[in-house]
Amino acid sequence: MSNQTTNNKEKDLQQILSDLNKQELITIILDLAEENEDIEQGLLYKYSTNEDVIAGSKKIIKEYINQAKYRGFIPWNKLNYALQGVYMTLDKARQMLLEEESDVAISLSLIILPEVIKMLNYSDDSGGYISPVISNSLDIIDEVAYFVSHLDESEQVAFFEKILKEAKHARYDDWNEWRFSLLECCIHFCSIKKVRNKLENLFEKLLSELEGSSWSVKNDKENIKLLQYQIIERFDGIDQAMQFVYKNVKLSKFREIAIEHLIQSDNYSEVLRLCEDGIIEDQELRGLVKKWKQFQLVAYENLGNKMKQSELLLEFIYNNKFEYYSKLKMLYQPDEWPGILEGILAELEKQRYIPTIYVEILIEEKMSKKLLQYCRMYISSVKQLYPHLVEEYLEETRVLFERAIEVEAEQAADRKMYKQVCKTIVQFNKIFGGEYASNIISNMKQKYVKKPAFIDELGKLK
Repeated sequence: MSNQTTNNKEKDLQQILSDLNKQELITIILDLAEENEDIEQGLLYKYSTNEDVIAGSKKIIKEYINQAKYRGFIPWNKLNYALQGVYMTLDKARQMLLEEESDVAISLSLIILPEVIKMLNYSDDSGGYISPVISNSLDIIDEVAYFVSHLDESEQVAFFEKILKEAKHARYDDWNEWRFSLLECCIHFCSIKKVRNKLENLFEKLLSELEGSSWSVKNDKENIKLLQYQIIERFDGIDQAMQFVYKNVKLSKFREIAIEHLIQSDNYSEVLRLCEDGIIEDQELRGLVKKWKQFQLVAYENLGNKMKQSELLLEFIYNNKFEYYSKLKMLYQPDEWPGILEGILAELEKQRYIPTIYVEILIEEKMSKKLLQYCRMYISSVKQLYPHLVEEYLEETRVLFERAIEVEAEQAADRKMYKQVCKTIVQFNKIFGGEYASNIISNMKQKYVKKPAFIDELGKLK
């Protein structure tokens, strides 16, 4: 249907409705609501007064959840329906936020969180519906907290207490990430001394309750310390904030903050010291070790230390990180590079499984002879690498491609795999021509005569 036709219909409907009297319109709406319960609920909810909207939200959230349950459980294909009341409440909360009805907006968000967190215990959320709902609710709470932080003290305290009460609830004992997000919202009110004291005392209490040295304990400690840091940075200034950072520099997030601050101050010797300590502290965490070495590289670049840069860049390259290859090449003069390149390739060729960076380097350096040798070792790779070979090694590439098709056909065991072989033949035909492709098809029809499904797929090729 064209847009013009649709617009004309809308205009016709609008004209018809505008000609009706109030009672006739009411009758139409009531009839529609009677036929469709969702329409009735939506209208009642959308046009409720602020006094009724919170009670209405609780009711509509529970109604959709209960309708979606089967024997006390919500299957994955019913979860989106179960959340319809939550979605309506979220929309209403956003509307209230825009209308500066902050108390209603935050109350609606605080209605959503308990219900959806409980749902995690009796729902199949493999579709990932619940987490975005929680994130959106937390975003609204944070926006409200920021917006109302200019109100008078008593009003701010009231909002603070609402958020803090939710954050302290036992339902977050297994979901600390969301508890910390709520506590972060509370920081907006820390210009009030008694609020700040209460929040900081809670942080100290939470820290004192952490026991053991597991990853989760360390992560919780780091997140609580980061909340403390945010308060100091926001209300006490950068100097006190950095003092707090250095007191906690053994925690990776604080080490990172300290390093970034030192880079801005051009204090690269201290950057290197912190990185070296970090590599030792976090030696079992490859991601963090890589991060500290990346910061080392920044320091050596700014210090102009070519030898150390080269050592680190080679290490990244041998760990299959091609993005560092051009940086390494730029460190050397054109007459120096061939020897360095030869050493890199020799080292990569020693590895049990040749990494993808090896092929990327051969393509970058236009080393088609070595690329051809690689395709002989890994025959199927020619299907992707042929564009870099055909100009110089057309016949050799064609032979390798034919062999790749033969191997693919030998491994094919069902119609889906037969179709894939035929797709590869079509690809081959486009590159090398119909005569060669016809020979392949003819040979396969003879070879696989006992595989009728394969013969059928081959017969579809023209």
